[in-house]
Amino acid sequence: MFFQEQEIVISGTYPLAGTLALPEGDKERYPAIVMVHGSGDIDRDGNAKQLHMKRDCST
Repeated sequence: MFFQEQEIVISGTYPLAGTLALPEGDKERYPAIVMVHGSGDIDRDGNAKQLHMKRDCST
């Protein structure tokens, strides 16, 4: 399954930036995942050392 990604920003007092990933060419409904990380060594995809959230959640 391939995804179309786009950068989004929800404006407000504290803007929230993120990446919206939607399945390409598919109109079926899928569950949504919202990843919000705290402090520490975590990248935008939720990866921390050997934990690869985006890869593991999409399989």
